[in-house]
Amino acid sequence: MRAKSPITHFLRREDTSKHVARAIASIRPAIDEPLSVSALAERAGMSKSLFHAHFKAVIGLAPGKYQKVICLLEAHCLIPEWKGAISALAFDVGNESPAHICRDYARILER
Repeated sequence: MRAKSPITHFLRREDTSKHVARAIASIRPAIDEPLSVSALAERAGMSKSLFHAHFKAVIGLAPGKYQKVICLLEAHCLIPEWKGAISALAFDVGNESPAHICRDYARILER
């Protein structure tokens, strides 16, 4: 029997970043739907607390903050071509209110 190379072992290992990546992949397609950290943890196959810790270690942001940044970036990309009201845009990218998206936009993207 042939011994597996270290590279093969590395590529096939169960790394927590793969679990986090699975959860991240589910955020953008469902951007207009509220996703709880519990739901993301379930998709990653982890407990909520373990998921939160690994997510923050891999991404550098808490899951809720990351989700908020993704929504804001999506809104930022849509604004130049948006024909409707900004309030509609806020709801389309998963924000509760236009005021909320304006505050978050100013706080996070205008640094």
